[in-house]
Amino acid sequence: MVGMGDAEDTSTPADDAPETPDNECELAEQIRQAFGDEEQDLLRRTETLLGSHRVRSLPDSSRRRMEALLPAALRAARQTPAPFDAAGRQFDRIEKIAQRSAYRALLAEYPDTLARGARMVAASPWAAQSPGN
Repeated sequence: MVGMGDAEDTSTPADDAPETPDNECELAEQIRQAFGDEEQDLLRRTETLLGSHRVRSLPDSSRRRMEALLPAALRAARQTPAPFDAAGRQFDRIEKIAQRSAYRALLAEYPDTLARGARMVAASPWAAQSPGN
């Protein structure tokens, strides 16, 4: 519990799959298919997230694990009453916890937590701002 997961965790073989342009294109395609008129805003938000200092400063293995959360966050957001808002806010939340390995692990290991979080952030912008503040 010391540091609440701030120290870098060890990777497993499943975590070592590199983030390739194909994976990024796949995420972009999911956004295009799901969000139509709002796709450009969400694509820009995705680029902002991936280019943020918090994400760029992560070790490669941590960045890959964080990037692996994005498609699941998008799927969870699509199941909410406000999918566009939920997707953007999910990405905001993921950016805020990017450097916290325990939070990343929680979302990766317990997908229901990611879905529950999507419902919360769809209902309230405040919920997306709370982690890490």
